[in-house]
Amino acid sequence: MSSITESFSQECEQRDTVRAGRDCERACLPDGTCKKQNRQCVCDGLCGLSCLRKKCPPLSTPKNGNMVVRPNDRTIGAVVTYSCNYDFVISGHTSRMCQRNQTWSGTEPICSAATTTGEILKIRLVAYMA
Repeated sequence: MSSITESFSQECEQRDTVRAGRDCERACLPDGTCKKQNRQCVCDGLCGLSCLRKKCPPLSTPKNGNMVVRPNDRTIGAVVTYSCNYDFVISGHTSRMCQRNQTWSGTEPICSAATTTGEILKIRLVAYMA
């Protein structure tokens, strides 16, 4: 019975400890796993099979809004915060976290045009106080 890394190695470049001027991450274990749970065995085009930090998928910036991801590498524990453009109101979660299962918590918010006098006054007061 062959190991997982042997079956991957046919599709993945041979591992080098230093490649293209950068240090490579720790090599995968023979069974295709990594010692640290926050890492996964992937074919790194430059270094071969390596244990890289798990990441959540990229997110889209909401229409009429903005988002900031910190740290900006989308790794487990990263937090995205959302805001809306001037005269728009956010509906939904204002922040989400990259979870251990490599999914983002919550749902993406929506930025809608402020329609009531109260919403417009609140937006302008927040902008004035900033």
